[in-house]
Amino acid sequence: ESPEKIEGEFVRDKKLEVFKNLNVKDILLGQYESFKSEKGVAANSTTPTFAALKVFVDTPRWKGIPFFLKTGKALNETKAVIYIKFKKVDCLLSKTCPSDTNYLIINLKTNEGVALEVNTKIPGKNEVEPVKLDFRIKNRYGPNTPEAYESLIEDIIAGNQYAFVRNDSIEYCWQALEPWLKKKISIYRYKKGSKGPKELSKWSEKNKMGW
Repeated sequence: ESPEKIEGEFVRDKKLEVFKNLNVKDILLGQYESFKSEKGVAANSTTPTFAALKVFVDTPRWKGIPFFLKTGKALNETKAVIYIKFKKVDCLLSKTCPSDTNYLIINLKTNEGVALEVNTKIPGKNEVEPVKLDFRIKNRYGPNTPEAYESLIEDIIAGNQYAFVRNDSIEYCWQALEPWLKKKISIYRYKKGSKGPKELSKWSEKNKMGW
């Protein structure tokens, strides 16, 4: 739910409500092949460098809606993106129907901005195609737009704490993951510069998720 104010403890209290209700349903872990040869890494290290998760937030607003998270080191690209997938609706067209739903895409790192990908009817035809409406922050505000860490440093100086994680939030995140870590699940190898473990394809198919 929305905080009463966009201020440190108000925002962090609302974040805590989310973390308290995290329910991890599935997880895939990986480690890039040359990780164990890195300086300071033990030869028998089982530390993951890649993770894909299917998570639910058991609150009235979000109950039953899956969240898919993917993160990793030494992947083929560096980016931070949020994809919001809208529900699929019945197609009433007589010919081509869209193969996917509409998306809201929020780029947090590299070409920061917001894009809306919608299925649009082709003029003069009884068909649709996906069209992207794209807004880029740098295109609107210029190349000197502050980077993420610049904004964080400014918040530190000003004493604004809403962007920072509190200890209790970290503890609840660990509590959500701990049952899976105790299972000693497999950690799959992947090549540096790849998209991650090849097992990700089957995992995604099982969870009906496309990255």
